[in-house]
Amino acid sequence: MKPTIKTTALAILISLGAVACGSSGGSSSNKSTTNTTDQTQTEQSSEQLAAAKKQAELAQQQKTVAEEKALKIAQQLQQAQSAVKASELKIQQTTAEIQKIKTDYQLADAEKNKQLAQLEKQLTQEKAALTESEKNLATANQQLQALKSETESNKQTLANLQKTITELNKQITELRETNINPITAYAMDSRIRVFDKNGKRISGEEEQKLLNLSLDYLLQPATNTDERLRKFLFAPATSGILPQPNDSRLNSYTIKQTVDGKAVNMVYTTYRYSEDDAYLAEISASGAIDEQEITSFTLLYGGQGTPAERLSDYQKLDVKKTYDVKAAPGLGRWWDSYDITLIADFGKATVSGQGIKKDDNPITAPGNITFTDNPIYSKDGIIQFGGEGYAEVEFTGINGGYQGKDQLVYPGMMIGADAEKIVGRIGGSTMIGHEKK
Repeated sequence: MKPTIKTTALAILISLGAVACGSSGGSSSNKSTTNTTDQTQTEQSSEQLAAAKKQAELAQQQKTVAEEKALKIAQQLQQAQSAVKASELKIQQTTAEIQKIKTDYQLADAEKNKQLAQLEKQLTQEKAALTESEKNLATANQQLQALKSETESNKQTLANLQKTITELNKQITELRETNINPITAYAMDSRIRVFDKNGKRISGEEEQKLLNLSLDYLLQPATNTDERLRKFLFAPATSGILPQPNDSRLNSYTIKQTVDGKAVNMVYTTYRYSEDDAYLAEISASGAIDEQEITSFTLLYGGQGTPAERLSDYQKLDVKKTYDVKAAPGLGRWWDSYDITLIADFGKATVSGQGIKKDDNPITAPGNITFTDNPIYSKDGIIQFGGEGYAEVEFTGINGGYQGKDQLVYPGMMIGADAEKIVGRIGGSTMIGHEKK
């Protein structure tokens, strides 16, 4: 228990009283001693008494001062205690405030933690939503890409249909305007052979009927030989008349079925080559129709023929044109061993030329080839040539090859507004020539 002002002052007075009593006891002892002495001692004692009283007064004064100081100290102590209590109260208040702040902080932290947890949950949900959105976006992109692909496919289909329309329109124009010269036989050896069931040759009329019939199965629908050949030469792949062969390649088709009550077993080999205004084609067929064996070979060439009226202009101007000639481009025939040049001399109205041997291929003829004069003339509204000239080729039979001398016809026609090209055949091979500039 803390001391009060009264208890503190009492303690101080008791202490001072003890000091005063101590001083008084000493004087009595001295007085007893002087009773047995002389007067001098009595006087001395009186003096000592006076001094003691004076000391007592001084002590009383000191006591009073001490009491005053004690009171003042007690007051100061009380003030200090009050200050301590005030400080303690402030500390308690401050501690309470601190605790409150801590509590508030804890509550705030709890609230913040709660909010943080909610935000984290919200973030997780938003991330999940983002993932789903990204997934939906990817799906949408895939659908968009598929739609684009479908659109592009539709565009391509539309473009193909438009191309088909253009091709068919072009075909109609070409079928009406193009001059075609179908050749159905070699000059030296007919390649149309038809035998009956007993192996005997049938009549030429029956032979031609079966030839036409064999082409019917390849080139349906058609009404006559000329139309069939035109369809083969010009029909685009999209027409469905015949699978479109690759240019400069041989393509084979087998037809083995019963058609119109006839047993058809035919193998066709075709070749087709085309430029913007010139066309070459070859068809070979072998097999049987109703057990009648058929072997045929058909050559076709044509294009935008040079108008016949140009012939008189060329003749008046004595025009000469030189052509670099290729036989059945892309097939790699023995003609590729020669540089073939044909010259159209319109002043003389003849075509002639030569083939210069350029390699040591033993299968081909060993020497150069001469193309004798072929007449130039107008027919069917275009400029053509042929009828008398030929290419003379001598084969030596090296390595078991063919041995003999052939004279191969080479008819043809001029192509283009200014006879820039020629097309035709050399024996059993189609050919095309381009004017040398």
